[in-house]
Amino acid sequence: MDLKHIAICVALMATPASSGTATEMCAALGTMAEKIMTARQNEVPLSISLSITEGVEEPFKTLATSVILDAYRLPGYGSWSLQQQAVKNFRNRWEVRCIESLVGNV
Repeated sequence: MDLKHIAICVALMATPASSGTATEMCAALGTMAEKIMTARQNEVPLSISLSITEGVEEPFKTLATSVILDAYRLPGYGSWSLQQQAVKNFRNRWEVRCIESLVGNV
């Protein structure tokens, strides 16, 4: 897992540039969710994943923490194919939540 990449995603979401389109912002959140679930599937300890939120300002810290905790509530899988499916599903789940929160349920 690349904690630096996740931290960068979190930081980018916290910048004024995050005033991009809903799709762009939700894609950034999806990337973060994907990396976090990849860490979960690779058995990275929860405490290490939570450490990426240190120094992140609100409300982005709360969002990142929510994504991390959500990932760790889900099972880890032993087979590569199940891990990849879990990662894709998790990313899509968070992108849908994001789009719905920004533009409403369609």
